[in-house]
Amino acid sequence: MVLGHEVAGRISVLGDGVEGFAVGDAVTVHPAVYCGECADCLAGRTNLCPQVTYYGSAAHRPHTDGAFASRKAVPA
Repeated sequence: MVLGHEVAGRISVLGDGVEGFAVGDAVTVHPAVYCGECADCLAGRTNLCPQVTYYGSAAHRPHTDGAFASRKAVPA
């Protein structure tokens, strides 16, 4: 497992349909990864998501690799 919950870097590749960012932009990434499907997420209360995981944390399964990697794919 790759650790690192404080994510910062530069964009090297953009996915299809991504707008508002450009290759080379400096970015930071919120470390929480919400399910986006539960009642709380759908109501905009992602802070209450029961399925939340964090980049670089082994606290919940499935474990999510973190930002100490040389490259990290994240949602826009």
